[in-house]
Amino acid sequence: MQISQGLEEATKSRRTTVDEESFSRKMAATLRLEQAQTFLSRTRAGSEIAVTRIRRNAVSEHPVGREIDEDALLVSVSFLEGYLREFWLDGRPLPQTPPQPAGVITLIDRRRSVATLFKSAVHGVQFYFPCKALHDIADDSNLSAFEEIWLAPCKPVPDSTMHHLGSSLLPAFERPEQVSRLFIEHVAFAAAGHLLQTYAGLRVRASRGGLAPWQQKRAKEILAANLAGDLPLSDVAAECRLSVSHFTRAFQRTTGLPPHQWLLRRRVETAKTILRDTTAPLAEIALTCGFADQSHFTRVFSRFAGQGPGAWRRGVQT
Repeated sequence: MQISQGLEEATKSRRTTVDEESFSRKMAATLRLEQAQTFLSRTRAGSEIAVTRIRRNAVSEHPVGREIDEDALLVSVSFLEGYLREFWLDGRPLPQTPPQPAGVITLIDRRRSVATLFKSAVHGVQFYFPCKALHDIADDSNLSAFEEIWLAPCKPVPDSTMHHLGSSLLPAFERPEQVSRLFIEHVAFAAAGHLLQTYAGLRVRASRGGLAPWQQKRAKEILAANLAGDLPLSDVAAECRLSVSHFTRAFQRTTGLPPHQWLLRRRVETAKTILRDTTAPLAEIALTCGFADQSHFTRVFSRFAGQGPGAWRRGVQT
């Protein structure tokens, strides 16, 4: 999937929504943080899933608590070496664990009362999955029926896949105005799929194959018409009469690329056409083709073409 290159490969002018601001304030208040940046996505049935960056340098003097509040799960991914916490579950202290390495995940069950005392600095992300969303994603992904996640609440578990997925979002949190919605949804749904298959034992049913010719044509038309990549993936999938998960899998099976990677290549090809046929400034071409700025355009174009856009233009025009 080449997740680690996703932000660099699909960016431009994404604005934080009102729902994301509300969720961020709620999470910050719960954990007593100054801020907690959040990206939201939705399943085809409308269930919200979210990923929030959690960061604080100071230890907490008192436990921060979550009372029973909703039918949802939080899965945190830590990026710090020596991460140390104490937990109380349903009012009872849990056995203390030693300092944890980077890459551990922890399940927080919001159907139970949980309190946490942070005994070290904190840096990580939390994926928020309502149980209804997990049912939706399992069904849409052609997986067997979801019943329950097997992870023990509040018990750290190493997980390199979730660490990789969470880490791939860090540049997005640093530059949220440049984030592609396609990329955020790609990572969020990949994280949900990993949890369902690894910790709930779900299995993929018989393959449904790739896109039909009309679906491939329609999807490419929509993606190409929105080079900024800010159109929700659910909208593209709906045009093809598919769920997000099924569409993403079928699109990659048909084209050899996930949607955000295909869109990046389309941007570069569009830029080549403009470079060859016009004398437009590089900064203008960068914005026209959905890149964040000229520097981003040059970096990505060079990786695909083997040279910068200015040199490429001079080569084809001589």
